[in-house]
Amino acid sequence: MAEITKLPETADAEENELLLRFKKPFHWEDQDYTEVDLSGLENLNGRQLCEIHKKFDRLGIPSSFKENNPDFAVILAVEVTGMPEEFFFSLPAKTLNDLKNKVFSYFFTED
Repeated sequence: MAEITKLPETADAEENELLLRFKKPFHWEDQDYTEVDLSGLENLNGRQLCEIHKKFDRLGIPSSFKENNPDFAVILAVEVTGMPEEFFFSLPAKTLNDLKNKVFSYFFTED
């Protein structure tokens, strides 16, 4: 099973805007998780993004802003973390919404 990528010891976790910290530990498959690192978004290329859009489109969910949809956020998070989609769909609803908001803000805020 893939593991959530942890930040290197030398990196300051406070500076990683793509680190989604959970409000409380999330227990999944005999392990507790406190965060998920979405920094893989920075390495996503255009082809990968297009493939993610196609996967989302195959779900048949109408959406004018795919990046503001929790299903799209899960597809994207699976791609950039290597974690299975079941992990993300098992998150509490509020945490999944936080994930969706992090994805949306990544694509729609200026650097």
